[in-house]
Amino acid sequence: MLVGIENLVTNTRRAQSWGRCALVSNQASINQTFKPTWQILHEILGKNLVALFGPQHGFI
Repeated sequence: MLVGIENLVTNTRRAQSWGRCALVSNQASINQTFKPTWQILHEILGKNLVALFGPQHGFI
């Protein structure tokens, strides 16, 4: 079973067509190889990942 971020990695063109994007997540969000979700999105989107939002006290 693939979670959302892993499905996105298999279809990066779709994500790259979004334009500017923000991520709502927490620090514990990882893929099956323990890579942080924000890092995966940054590799796919580059400068188009414009903001990170986290619960309560923000994204550290």
